[in-house]
Amino acid sequence: MKAATWFWIGTSLWAQSVQILPSPPTGSQAGSFRVMLVSPAKSAVAAVQWRISLPKGVSVEPGKIQPGTAAQRTGKTVHCAAPGIKTNTSSDVVCVLAGGKQPIPNGAVAVVPFVAANGISAISIRLRQILGATPEGKATAFADVEETISLNQP
Repeated sequence: MKAATWFWIGTSLWAQSVQILPSPPTGSQAGSFRVMLVSPAKSAVAAVQWRISLPKGVSVEPGKIQPGTAAQRTGKTVHCAAPGIKTNTSSDVVCVLAGGKQPIPNGAVAVVPFVAANGISAISIRLRQILGATPEGKATAFADVEETISLNQP
């Protein structure tokens, strides 16, 4: 456990990433997750955009996605839209978080509520096409990330 913690701390000091942090399971078909930003101060971004890919049977209302605490501290706003890309297995929501040149601190940049169809016990959420911009306007690409969220009580 200690080795894993030190590895995480070490990679967090130099690596830049976006992560998904699920809220605890509620035992219902509704839940939420947070989009988390981890970025060293020397490569902090002032804006970030991403695409959320949702599995079939899971819906997100773009207008209900809110800025997270890290975004709120810097006065950022989040705007999301469903571009109409739906397949038999998934749908997408595209989000942009911006507002001024102040760097976004590490932490939650967005809170995404969702609803899953009855009978679904776990969902796989994927963030992809993640791009950021530094306060100076330099583009930064982030790796895609995927997380499985359990809807059942532990």
